[in-house]
Amino acid sequence: MTLNSTPKQVSLNVYDLSNGMARQLSQQFVGKQFDSIFHTGIVVFGKEYFFGGGIMAMAPAQTPYGKPVSTIPLGTTTKTQNEFEAWCRQQQTSKFSFDKYDLFTTNCNHFTQDACRFLCGPDVDIPDEIRNQPEEFRQTEMGQMVANMMNGWRSQMFGQNGQNHQSANVGGSSTNTTNNNTQQQQQPSGSSNTGTNNTRGMGGFGGNTAGMGDMGSFGGGMGGMGGMGDMMNNPMAQQMMNNPQMMQDMMSNPMVQQMMSNPQMMQQMMQQQGMGDMANNPMMQQMLNNPQMMQQMMSQFGGGTGGFGGGGMGGMGGFGNTSSTGGYSNPYSSSNNSGSSSYSAPPPVDNKELFRYKTSNVPAVMKKLKSLCEDIKITLSAEDLNTLSNIEKYLSATSNKDASLIGDKEFALLERLMKALPNQQFPALDFLRLLLLTPSITKRCVESTTSGPLAYLLNELVPDWKKLPMPTQLMSLRVFCNMFASTYDKEREGGFGRKFIVQDEHRFNTTVEMISHSMSSPLEGLRLTAASLACNLALFAKNDGNDEEVQLLCTMIEYVQKEKNADVAQRMMLCIHRLIINSRDNRDLAKTLEPNFTAWAKDPKTQKLVQSVKSLLA
Repeated sequence: MTLNSTPKQVSLNVYDLSNGMARQLSQQFVGKQFDSIFHTGIVVFGKEYFFGGGIMAMAPAQTPYGKPVSTIPLGTTTKTQNEFEAWCRQQQTSKFSFDKYDLFTTNCNHFTQDACRFLCGPDVDIPDEIRNQPEEFRQTEMGQMVANMMNGWRSQMFGQNGQNHQSANVGGSSTNTTNNNTQQQQQPSGSSNTGTNNTRGMGGFGGNTAGMGDMGSFGGGMGGMGGMGDMMNNPMAQQMMNNPQMMQDMMSNPMVQQMMSNPQMMQQMMQQQGMGDMANNPMMQQMLNNPQMMQQMMSQFGGGTGGFGGGGMGGMGGFGNTSSTGGYSNPYSSSNNSGSSSYSAPPPVDNKELFRYKTSNVPAVMKKLKSLCEDIKITLSAEDLNTLSNIEKYLSATSNKDASLIGDKEFALLERLMKALPNQQFPALDFLRLLLLTPSITKRCVESTTSGPLAYLLNELVPDWKKLPMPTQLMSLRVFCNMFASTYDKEREGGFGRKFIVQDEHRFNTTVEMISHSMSSPLEGLRLTAASLACNLALFAKNDGNDEEVQLLCTMIEYVQKEKNADVAQRMMLCIHRLIINSRDNRDLAKTLEPNFTAWAKDPKTQKLVQSVKSLLA
């Protein structure tokens, strides 16, 4: 400490990763009231420092967690920035490295607590409600389940004598084409180095862990989702990306899905008690698909005298560094080193993707379904239990599924359960949408429009759409999404979504009305699913200016201008593109509406779609 140093203010930025949903729904779905799902960052020296599998720093309130719900003054510090950042480097090699992350004992809030005491003294703490939340959550039934799943996941990831985790040399050498030792100025966002194969992934704070680096704390809620940092460059991440089973296990981990890092994940927790589709996580997609954001995060540590990585780590700030595992070169950089890059060209504006929802935690859904039956005194006979066992066995199989397990008995039971569980049909609908992923089962469902679970959905639930609870609405939309074949060609050759919905005027109209109502929902996940279904419908539009297409187009144009989430906006823009590209009538209608897509003109996810739509309307 310098004797004449001026004390610096230290404060705590507090985020609610549930976006207010915890206050409303935690008591019902977790069994204990939590007003927020906390993520925190320490603000000092003009930066915000936070832990997410690696210790990161960004401009205050500019992290991937949105806007802070509060900023709490903690006091002042006489520590210097160099002292604090040296402490951070030491912490990342010990307590706060990726492999030490633990939802309950070593998460983002534990980091801010330790940082607070280091900066402000041993008697200064972050608020009790934040510090104590992990332990309070662990005492719940849901928390115990998450803890068990987390332990299993950690054993898979870090077993085998720690072979999955490699330590990078702190301040070790890094080669840059402009300077082999240090780069005296911090890399600006968007710049790219062309380093040699000796350049390691940055691995969090100053390159101390080359394992998952800054992939983030999978807790999402208690621990924060963390910065993705140099995920694409490090060996462990690439091992996971190349191991579908490991990825699948991680993505279906209730902790990953449960911790409500965005409204969509929050919804899926509410519906399925720990199931979800992590691939749709807006934060993960935003971090993986936005190199500029990753550059901005990493450039905080990218060089300069006394930089976090020491002299050898200078110049590591750009996203486009070449790693020992083959490298990832930033396609947005003006100095993209394509010769050593594993980056492939982005897909076309519309690759005719059909959106379907394929993943779920089948045992957990089954447990929830049986629990609901017990709650309202529905007695399941031995035959019923055997029938449910057939459904679970079929859906849990990873290959060589025997579709003969699913027949009239299974359909009849699902329909009966949907009738017997008013406002709680979502587990049965979840099973239905998974069954519809098998074409032969979809064929049997659509051939019966007077009985069965699909008939009940169409004839009894959909007409009262506005009165349905959100979980039922969400699962219903996913049922409709999964009626489409896995690819455009397969749908054209014999899929059922196009014939059953788009080519039936009444069902098409009803489905568009469902979508239109859902787009006004405050729940992000519902809007995302509705926009996904809209994309599927638009891909097979008749392009004849019919009332249903007009309503769908008007809905998308109206709500995309109000939308705040990039993933939802991307699918809405894709729907608009599909509706107007082959229809002059639809283009003329869109022109008269004078849409303003300015808000999405520069977002990496929507930029090309906006440009293409504008050119079509010019």
